[in-house]
Amino acid sequence: MSDRIATDVEVQVLDLTPTINGASAWYTEKHPDKKNVALTLSGGTWGLVETTEGQFVLCDEGVIYEHPASKEHPFEVEMYAEYEEDGKRAMELVPCMVVKITSIEEEDATVTSTKNLQEFIRTFGSRLEANYNICRKFLEEKVLETA
Repeated sequence: MSDRIATDVEVQVLDLTPTINGASAWYTEKHPDKKNVALTLSGGTWGLVETTEGQFVLCDEGVIYEHPASKEHPFEVEMYAEYEEDGKRAMELVPCMVVKITSIEEEDATVTSTKNLQEFIRTFGSRLEANYNICRKFLEEKVLETA
């Protein structure tokens, strides 16, 4: 059991399948030589917290963008390509593209559930605990401003 400080911050858990599908279609069109392409995201599970300043995006490791997603500060997701080559599956070691999202809309993602920040950020070691505390303090400031 974690000894985390409790919080009232709620995270909307995102399914970025629409973004992945759009990026996959673009990648497949640009690389017709690659067969059975599948793109994957960096960062594990993504979520957002709505505030009066905008949508703050974070991953389940507690890494949060310091600005809300906007044209000036887009949320960037790295995509990695996996495909079939010579009858075997291959995966690129570096991102094949970076998708920039200026706000989370229905065409980009769907909200699958809502979780308390304490539950959303994974637990495993001091780095994730430190990330949780940084994220919690930052978001509590933003959320309390909206209350």
